[in-house]
Amino acid sequence: MDMNDFYNWLVYVNHLQINTARARVSNCLRICRYEGDLDLHYTFDHCHSLLNRLEYTASDLERNMPPRHSIPIQGNIYNGTATLKAAVQLYIRYRRERDFHVMNRNNQDVIWNPHNQNRINLNIPNRNVRGNGLQNRDFARSVAQLLTNHTDIFTEEDICNLTDLDYCRNSFNCHFPILVEVPDGLRDYNVITHVWGHRRFYDNFIIDREGHKYLISNDWYHQNAQSNRTLFARWINNKMGI
Repeated sequence: MDMNDFYNWLVYVNHLQINTARARVSNCLRICRYEGDLDLHYTFDHCHSLLNRLEYTASDLERNMPPRHSIPIQGNIYNGTATLKAAVQLYIRYRRERDFHVMNRNNQDVIWNPHNQNRINLNIPNRNVRGNGLQNRDFARSVAQLLTNHTDIFTEEDICNLTDLDYCRNSFNCHFPILVEVPDGLRDYNVITHVWGHRRFYDNFIIDREGHKYLISNDWYHQNAQSNRTLFARWINNKMGI
C-alpha cells in the first residue's frame, strides 16, 4: 500500500479534510497489519473477500456475534467495522481512478505525440495564454501570472472552482484540479505536488492571492478541441474578453 500516494489522493483529489484523510490512512494501515496488504487484496479480487469479512450488521451486534475479520476493535464492533469497511471502499476508489488514469495515459500516448499535426491553433494574442507551439511549462507560467496579476478578472470564486476536481473535470476534461492550495507553513512542496506516484503540479509557479498560495497543474494536453488545455485556454480568453 502506497500510504503517501493514497493520502495525497484523499486530500488533493477527493478533497477530504487533512484530519479525516489521516484517519482513513490509519484505518487502512491497521487493516493491512491484521488482514494483509490492501494492494494484494485489490490485485486478487478487488477486495471483495475482504469487504465480505468487514460486513457486520446491527443484527450481528444484537446477537453478540463475533466479527468475521481479525482486526481488534476497542468499543462498538458495529461502528468500528463500518469505519474500516468505509476506508477500504475509499481505497478501492483510489485504485480504480489511479489504474484508469494510468491506462488512459498509456492508451493515448500516440494521440498526444507532440508532432501531431491536428492540434488546435488558438491564435491568441501575446498578452494572453497562447495555444499551439507553447510548451506546457510556459503555458502554466502564463496562466499563473494571469491568475496572480488580474484579480479584477479572475475572482476568488474562480480560484475556488479551479481547486475543485469535479468542476475541472466537467468544465475542462481534467484528471486533476487545475490548482491546489498550499497549506500554511508547508515548506516541502513535494507533499502536494505528487499524486498517484507522479508529479502533477509545478512547484515553482506560485499563484499568490491575498496571502493564499496555489500551485498549478502540469497535466495538460492539447491534441484536439476537447483537450483540457484547449478548453481552459478558451475559458481564460473568454474571461479576458477576447
